[in-house]
Amino acid sequence: MVLSDLNKQIKFIQIDDFLSDAVSSRGSEYRAIHAQALTKDGFSFELQIRVKDLDPLTEKSHTIYKKKKWAEKEYTDAEYNKIVKEEAEINKKLKAKYFEIKDKEFSRLNSKNEVDVPIIIGTRLDEVTGEKVALTKTARELFEEEGKDKTMMKRLEECMGW
Repeated sequence: MVLSDLNKQIKFIQIDDFLSDAVSSRGSEYRAIHAQALTKDGFSFELQIRVKDLDPLTEKSHTIYKKKKWAEKEYTDAEYNKIVKEEAEINKKLKAKYFEIKDKEFSRLNSKNEVDVPIIIGTRLDEVTGEKVALTKTARELFEEEGKDKTMMKRLEECMGW
C-alpha cells in the first residue's frame, strides 16, 4: 500500500519486491521492497520499504551478509561455519516472523472486492508444522504487476528506439 501511494508521486524506474511469500533464490529470508526512483532533475535513488517489526532481524541478517560478502579478513573454517550457522538461525527467525506478521496484519485487509480475493499461485512448506501452506496473490496484485511490466517494456522500447 505504501508503494502504491508513493507511485502516485514518484516515478519508479525499477521495483524489486522481496516482500513476498516466495522464498528468495539468494538463500536469504530478507523481506523488503527496493524501489529505484527517478527525480525531476534526472538523478535516481533507492527507496527500501520494510516491515517495521522485521527491522531488528533484518539488520542482523544484513550484518551477517556483510561478513560473508565483504569479509575484512580470511576466516578459519570454524569461524566461517559459525557465520553460516548464525545466518541460518536469523533466516529461520525472519521467515517465522514474516509469516506471523502476514497472517495477523495482512488479514485485516480482508476486502470484499473480488479483485482482492486471494488466488493460490503455489505452496511453501511450513518448517515448524511440516504442512504445505498456500502462497497467494490477489487479482489486483497480478494486474498491477502486469501493468508495471508493460510500462517498463514500453520504456525500454523507447530507449532502444524501436
